[in-house]
Order: sequence, then structure tokens, then C-alpha cells
Amino acid sequence: ALAVEAVQRDNPAANRLLETISLLSPVGVDRDLLYDPSSGVPDAEIDEALGQLVDASLLTFGVDEDDEETAIVHRFVQRVILDRARVAGTLLTVAGDTARLLWAGIEARANTLMSVESLVRVVKHAGVLWALVMQEIPDGGSVVVQDVLRLRVGMVSQIEGIGLRREAIEVGEAVMADCKRFLEPNHPVLWTARPNLAGAYCKYGDADRACALFTKNLREQVQAYSANHPLTMQTRHYLAVAHVVAGRISRATRMLEEVLDDRTRLLGRDHVDTLLSRYELGTTYCLTARTTEGIGLLEQTLADLERTCGADHPYVLSNLTALAWFYARVGRLDDSLEMRKKHLTRNEQRYSTGYDLVLLERGRLADAYARAGRLAAAMRLYERNLAESEKGHGADSPLTLETRRQLDAARNHARRNRTH
Repeated sequence: ALAVEAVQRDNPAANRLLETISLLSPVGVDRDLLYDPSSGVPDAEIDEALGQLVDASLLTFGVDEDDEETAIVHRFVQRVILDRARVAGTLLTVAGDTARLLWAGIEARANTLMSVESLVRVVKHAGVLWALVMQEIPDGGSVVVQDVLRLRVGMVSQIEGIGLRREAIEVGEAVMADCKRFLEPNHPVLWTARPNLAGAYCKYGDADRACALFTKNLREQVQAYSANHPLTMQTRHYLAVAHVVAGRISRATRMLEEVLDDRTRLLGRDHVDTLLSRYELGTTYCLTARTTEGIGLLEQTLADLERTCGADHPYVLSNLTALAWFYARVGRLDDSLEMRKKHLTRNEQRYSTGYDLVLLERGRLADAYARAGRLAAAMRLYERNLAESEKGHGADSPLTLETRRQLDAARNHARRNRTH
């Protein structure tokens, strides 16, 4: 307690950090989330304050499996900080500032996916903040509620982005219920909550529920703005994609063509939203008799995305996957394999060994090699996946068992080929 008093009295910068970390889950806070460019506080000043907290034995650092450095406060120190903030009447102010800090960190990672470990930590942080705010103001009458809801809403797309679709739906439905409870209709956070949940519904195969959420947003946004407002065009785009998932291809094609024309005219040919609409239209063409036209659009879009957004942008990776799939459908197997190799290489560069998205993409490349009859290459990839899956998930995990089954099938196929 004496160390806490000294920090609060003599070191405002360190005290702010200590309060922030103390309000969150004891699993630890990713160090890079503590830097907020919008605050104007230099990173060096934050580093100095963190070092002072470590020197005062109020803070320690750990490292997870992805080499993410995490700041950890002892539970006793947390209780002391919370009690003092509650008595001083600053607890909710700190909670709001903390939610905005974490949200800024998520926005800074908008074009990348967080590691599983980092994501789990932030989900826990959001839950701890929400429970704290509800304990202090159960009627929700505070802007802090909006700040924490915004953070929770942002987590839904991150969870869905790493393939945890059921978990994304569970979190998204809980957040949606709280948004309806505490926010006014047409609130921007509510407009974000619906498409995030709808995206999870689409990935889980429930396109009709997704369409209903997108349609509700579209109706409200057209009334509030116009059909060609950037936010409204975004909703029109994703509603069209939901119709694709629902199998309403003709309707979706017309909608995507209209959105692409509007975005090209209003935002420009190279705007990332325009390129996304062109990518979705290309994939939709490939689902009809316009496959050649669709592949041409995807090839053009891939080149433009790499030029304007960089080779590691998520839209680039999605485009590589789509081209791999549709090249294979038209018999361009070598081109399909090349797209999958590029995707795997970029995932391996972004994520750690054994990361699920890397294992998934490597497995897809191995499957493609096996279908092309290149069994030796397929087995090498399956063997690497098996070793990493056993290490990261255990010998009896579903992913490990499936990888072992795929490897055994490839080996058996190779043996049969040698006997003929």
C-alpha cells in the first residue's frame, strides 16, 4: 500500500498506467495495447513509467507463446487501486479511459488478426470492465457504458476472424442484447454490433438471420443519411454478400454491381471499399456462368490490392484463396497451387508456428497437392502440420486426429501407386 501511495503522490504517468492495468483481467495486458498514439504521450514516457512500476514491485512482465509481452499486476495491488479509485470517485472515469485505450489498440490492428492468446486476454478484459461498470451503474446511464460496449462489439469481428464462429455468435448475441438495453435506436455502436453479429451468422451458415440484421441497419441508415452515404453503401455491400451465402445469386449480383458502380464513382477506383466490392462481385460471377469474367476481376483486384494495401492485407489473403479455388475449378491446377503457396507463406510470416490459421492454410495446400497427385509434397506438409498440432494442441485433439487421418490417407495412396 505504501508503494501505491508513493506512485499516486509522485508519479501521475505511472499511476495512470497502474490504474488502467488494475481494472483489467489478471491474465495480463499486452504491452503494445498500452501505447496510444492519439493521446500524445510518447512511447518512451510510457516505457519509463512501466519501468518505474516494475522497480516499485507493483508490476511484472510475462511472455506468452507468441512472444507477446504482458503486464501483470498482483491481485492485492488491484484491490487496493480499485478501492482507492472508488473512494476518490474516479473509478468510472478510469474505466472509460481504459475501454477507449483498448479500443484504440484494436483499431490500430484493424487490418491484422490478433493472436489467439492476445484475443482471449482482451475478451476477458472487456468482460471484467463490463462487470465493473454494471456493478457501479446498473441502469447504464453513463457514457462509460457506450465506451465499454464499443470495445465488446469490436471483439466480435476479431473472434470471428480467427475462425471461432460459434464463440463469435455467443459473444455477439450477448453484446447485441446489451446494446438494445442501453443504447438509443440508430446509435453508431448498435449499427456496428449488428453487422459484426451478422458476419458471424453468415460464416456459421445462418444467412437469413444475417440478412435481417443488415436489412434493419440499411433501413435506418438510408433514413438517417442516404443510399449513397459511405456507411449505407457498406451495409448494402454486406447485405448483398449475405444474399450470396443464402443462395440468392441473381439478386446479390445486381446489388453488388450497383454498389461497385456507386463506390467507383464516389470513392474512386482504388479505394479499399471499391476493391472489396470488386472482389465480391468477382467471386459471385465465378459462382455463375461468368467464371472467366469473374477470374479476370479477381486477378485485377489482387494486383490493385497488393499495390494499394500491401501484400499482407486481409483482403489480399481472401483474394488469394478465392483465386486458388476458382483456378482449380477451371483446371488451372498449377495457378491454384501458386495462390495457396503465397497465402501460406504470408500466414507463416505473420503468425507463430502452430497457429491455427497457419495449420489450416497448410492443410489446404496439402489437400491441393494430394488432389493433383503430388503426394510427396502433400505428405511433407501433413507431417509438419501433425508435428505442430501435436505440440500445440495435444495428440488427441480433433485437429491433430484429422491431420493424422489425412497423412495416413496420403501414405496409403502412395503405397497403392507403388504397387501398380
